[in-house]
Amino acid sequence: MTKLKYILLFLFLGIVIAACNRVADPCLQPRSVYMLLGTYRPADTGSNGVDSFLPKGIVRYIDNGVIADSGAKKNKFFIQLSPQATVIKLLVSTDSTIAGTDTITFEYDRKLTFISTACGYTYHYTIKNVAWTNYNIDSVVVKNPEINGTANIEHAKIFY
Repeated sequence: MTKLKYILLFLFLGIVIAACNRVADPCLQPRSVYMLLGTYRPADTGSNGVDSFLPKGIVRYIDNGVIADSGAKKNKFFIQLSPQATVIKLLVSTDSTIAGTDTITFEYDRKLTFISTACGYTYHYTIKNVAWTNYNIDSVVVKNPEINGTANIEHAKIFY
């Protein structure tokens, strides 16, 4: 009889311990936000422009030389901004050669934003200013300065 009491006691304690363990809620929202750049040719009329696929476009961070985004026949580039800085400098080339490479400098504000208890915090950004060189780039237009993780929102247009 005492064996049965011990078995029931261990079974009861096992159930109590298992019931007390709380599984953390998973984070189902994206924590990383990206700036989306699009490449365009000027249109004959209007300021929207026509999508321009770069033969082998490369966007590289100037500070460390790391490739931010690249690809053949590409016209959209995703760039991650630094939460430690307020300026990002990019090297943009239309193909894999270094000839005619342009630089684009984005100046931005950053704001720490609470997402949820499961996800924690992330940074959202606001583009304040943009400057560029004119080897291949004609102009850069900021269309949506708020970078807050909203999907498929193009933030800047690069006109060639």
